[in-house]
Amino acid sequence: MNSEDIINEWNNDAPINEIGLGDQSRDIPKLHAKYYKMLIDARKEIAKAKFLYKRMRSEKNEFLINPTQEVADQFGWEMPDRTILKSDIKDILDGDSELLKIDLKAQEAEIKVDLLQDIMKMIHSRNWLIKNALDDRNFLHGD
Repeated sequence: MNSEDIINEWNNDAPINEIGLGDQSRDIPKLHAKYYKMLIDARKEIAKAKFLYKRMRSEKNEFLINPTQEVADQFGWEMPDRTILKSDIKDILDGDSELLKIDLKAQEAEIKVDLLQDIMKMIHSRNWLIKNALDDRNFLHGD
């Protein structure tokens, strides 16, 4: 699930139906569980992407230091056409498309975590919003 899907889901779940405020209050734990699971999943995505990034960066670093055809064939990498200087390895790895894709996945998951943390804050304040709606309704009816 990407951030757009989460936003669309929240747009459906966020409105508070003023007719059934009691039901809305009772549904808060369900909303909390739903979005908390999404938050945990997004945090797992970050951890997985960071792990893959570190592992692949280490493997590519070793490969660039000592390239062998066997390793190139094993991972589907191309043999360098020249000897790579140690001072150039960091720049080569910083521009590596496979590593950049993994880093992008981690950044997208971090965006989802930020979004879901904000949604969780709104869910935590939902009881207060419902209580305010009830108080407002009572005030308007003279109670």
